[in-house]
Amino acid sequence: MDFVIELQGGVPFGSQDPRTLKIDLAAYNQRPRPADMTRNLVRLDLGAGNDGPGGLQLDPFFTLGIRTTIQAARAGVGGEVGLVCICGFSKGCHYAVKLALELNQVGIAPAYIGLADFPLAPFGLFPPIPGFPSMIPLDDPVLDLSRVSLPLRVKQPPRVTPPFFNAGIKRNYFQNEGNGAELVRSQPRDGSFGYWWSSNMGRKEVHGRFLGDGWQNVQMVVASNLSDDKCHEQADDDGRNGFEVDIAKVLATAAF
Repeated sequence: MDFVIELQGGVPFGSQDPRTLKIDLAAYNQRPRPADMTRNLVRLDLGAGNDGPGGLQLDPFFTLGIRTTIQAARAGVGGEVGLVCICGFSKGCHYAVKLALELNQVGIAPAYIGLADFPLAPFGLFPPIPGFPSMIPLDDPVLDLSRVSLPLRVKQPPRVTPPFFNAGIKRNYFQNEGNGAELVRSQPRDGSFGYWWSSNMGRKEVHGRFLGDGWQNVQMVVASNLSDDKCHEQADDDGRNGFEVDIAKVLATAAF
């Protein structure tokens, strides 16, 4: 049994974004397989916009439910989990990474994980997410004074150290047009006064590159005259297009 799991930020639990992935499954369905083999593709398109209980960043029961579904497939007749492809949008990126970590703990490595504009907190994730590093940006922002906007715009995206887990393909889609910087009394890295990452989005979230651990970073270009929220929405849409191509290739090339 193969799984494609789509975790949609900005959409509450129990709801679904109508813009679900349109994956070309022709090559996957036409691949030769043993005559006695039945192999199903399970699609889980889930709203993942909720915080956790008691002020937690994430609800642990949400990823537990998905993991239990996958483990039940492994425990059923035939006892096999095939390909697991995960993609996340906005806050759904946090849940996607958490799910990948939990699957690794039970011996399952996703074949693919894709993230669309992973929300980074300039001063670190608070409260912390279990299994995640702080993900505080490793770089000082370099101002782009050619663009007039508040907070001031930046030339390059921040870089962060992501959580470690095993997966076949890890792809991080992000945009920089919605990133900015503002003066702060104390930067989180050294406590100095100066410019630090910011935006006009909630919690001043920014977006950027993942370092190491096999991540492939894909910087998308969106219109610079959009609001920071609209830049984020456009990145979600562009990331969706990337996921559709990526997952179709993964499903088509994997051996039965």
